[in-house]
Amino acid sequence: MAFRQMTSHTLDASKGWPQQYGVDFKAPLSASIPDSRLPVYAGHCVRLDSDGTFLLGVGTTASMPLFLFQNSDDPDIVNDGGDAAVDVGGWVGITPGGGIMAIPAKAAVELMSTEYVAGSYPPNTHLTAAIGTVAASGRLVAGTVYTDTIVGIVSRGVVNNGHGVNAVTFWPWYIPPTP
Repeated sequence: MAFRQMTSHTLDASKGWPQQYGVDFKAPLSASIPDSRLPVYAGHCVRLDSDGTFLLGVGTTASMPLFLFQNSDDPDIVNDGGDAAVDVGGWVGITPGGGIMAIPAKAAVELMSTEYVAGSYPPNTHLTAAIGTVAASGRLVAGTVYTDTIVGIVSRGVVNNGHGVNAVTFWPWYIPPTP
């Protein structure tokens, strides 16, 4: 197993989170996400499928974008600590069932995600997140209003996330692909 720094894949809130009336959502990843795309990192953009599980990206679907706050392999999501029903001292996750917290695109916050496609992101760039099994699925990239589902608008551009890793800063927003 290759270890990684806990700050290399993050979603952080620059402004507005946590807040007393903040909204978040918890769900597991869809079983249809191929193993080649795992783990899914914090900062990825996801949508809900008809089963209420997370799928990567939004593409041109009229789906509410959500931003993962945890990695899919974080110890509070999954752990090989045994079966708590039969093993004394078996591990019980904070979110039994593998629920991952996500922040919806209509939240009143400014976010910072390390999960974006390399490029230039000046302020006011509209962002989307591709769908599919490719490495870019779920990662933020420049989008076209009324063609792509817009998931956010760049605020400060690409900045250091405070841990030496570049991240794109944006206000989450939802603009469906057709008016």
